[in-house]
Amino acid sequence: MTPLWAIGTVALCTLLLAAGQVLFKVGIDRLPDMVATAVPIGAGLLLLFVAGLGITWALREGELSVLYPVISLGFVWVILSGRLWFGEALSAPQLAGAAAVMLGVAVIGHSSRGRR
Repeated sequence: MTPLWAIGTVALCTLLLAAGQVLFKVGIDRLPDMVATAVPIGAGLLLLFVAGLGITWALREGELSVLYPVISLGFVWVILSGRLWFGEALSAPQLAGAAAVMLGVAVIGHSSRGRR
C-alpha cells in the first residue's frame, strides 16, 4: 500500500515541475539576453532536480502504479500557469483534459487506498 505522504510528496513535486517549466519559458522569452536568460533557466533546472529527488524518495516507499499517474498533475498545473503567468487562452478541450487528469488521479489514488 502506498503511504499518503508519498502521494502528497509526488503531488507537491508536480508543482515544482510546473514552476520549473514556467521558469524555462521566462528564460526563453528573454533571449538573447544571456544573464536574464540564465537565471530563470538555472532556477528551473534546480526545481526539476529537487522534484526528481522528491519523486525518487516517494517511489522507494510507494507503488509505481499509484505514484506515477500523480505526476500527470503537472500537465494541469502547466495549463493553469500558462493562463496565470502568460495570459494564454484556455480552451474547452484543455479544461476537459485537465479535469479528466484530475479525476483519473483521484480514482487511482482512492482505489489504491483499499488494497492490502
